[in-house]
Amino acid sequence: MTLEVQSSLPCILPQITTKEGTFVMTNRTKTLIIGLSGLMVVGGGAVAFAQSSPAPSPAIQLSTNTVMPHTKKHTHYKGLAVRVTAISGQTLTVTHGKNALSHTISLANAAIKAGPYSVLANTIKTGEHLRIVSWQGSHPQIFLVPVVHGTLQNTNGTWTVVGKKKTWTLTAVSTAQLVGFSTLTPGQSVTVYGVTSSTSLTPTVLAAPANRTLAQVTSAANGLITLTTKKWGTVSYTVPSPAPHWLDHLKVGQHVQAILNPQTHAVLELMPEHLAPWKKVADIARHNVVGTLTGSNTSALNLTTAWGQATITVGSKTVTVVYPDHPNASLAQIPAGAMVAVHVTAHKVHIRVMHDASTAN
Repeated sequence: MTLEVQSSLPCILPQITTKEGTFVMTNRTKTLIIGLSGLMVVGGGAVAFAQSSPAPSPAIQLSTNTVMPHTKKHTHYKGLAVRVTAISGQTLTVTHGKNALSHTISLANAAIKAGPYSVLANTIKTGEHLRIVSWQGSHPQIFLVPVVHGTLQNTNGTWTVVGKKKTWTLTAVSTAQLVGFSTLTPGQSVTVYGVTSSTSLTPTVLAAPANRTLAQVTSAANGLITLTTKKWGTVSYTVPSPAPHWLDHLKVGQHVQAILNPQTHAVLELMPEHLAPWKKVADIARHNVVGTLTGSNTSALNLTTAWGQATITVGSKTVTVVYPDHPNASLAQIPAGAMVAVHVTAHKVHIRVMHDASTAN
């Protein structure tokens, strides 16, 4: 397929050449790309981990410049997958790998997490599976590995968790730590951590799904970040020690993602605001054109777009037309002046008529 873009502007404009053709760029191009219909992009970033008793943190310097969080992935971030073989005081003994290599982990300065929730060291049980990040350092981060995400049910006094693939019978439920809720209730959505045996599960932690919300930083000093949220008002977050590096560059007015305890609304974690990955945006843009149809024939479409005139050559591609109230419509039946979205692949051209001015009331 050949995609030609022309511009009547008297100056020479930057161009982008893709497999679908050459695009003339103006300062409106970025706006159009992000405004493509149905575009939703999710990004990720570093997670801020809280501890149950964080050490005092130095004052956070609020930068006047926007600094992107560190998002480069390293293999040690994935952690060491282990199984607990012994617990003695503040020492955890675990085995790792097919050869069951033994390691000893100090719990003295460890941050222990069940999902976003901080839990106590005595929550961990022998036989439980964990994932440990920075396990050779002085501040290991220990994550309990979930057994099942499901719904609590009670039948004649026996509690079960119904997951997508399996139903687990819970034993010794009274010894489990409940986080995000305070009372076992049938129908409650939970993530269960613990030790399994056949179809039975002895839980260490039952956790309710946490709330996620966009929050704006109002102040950050002396290890305390204050934020405002639309639904829950003002909330605060105590910075853990050691703190993720990206928190050092927070500035007043910056938006972040806050993970909240659904029961207490306490902030469990902070994450960077979702950032659009430009590779995905560009991939969508290169296969989609939105504009006003100025003319067409069996071999090409002419569109007026935000960055100028575009000609989409159909060639031998299969053309599909979605035209509301016009079933089985062909390309020739779309009137000039109609707003269309065109999706182009290697063998197909899909045209959706979004607005037809000739039939508007």
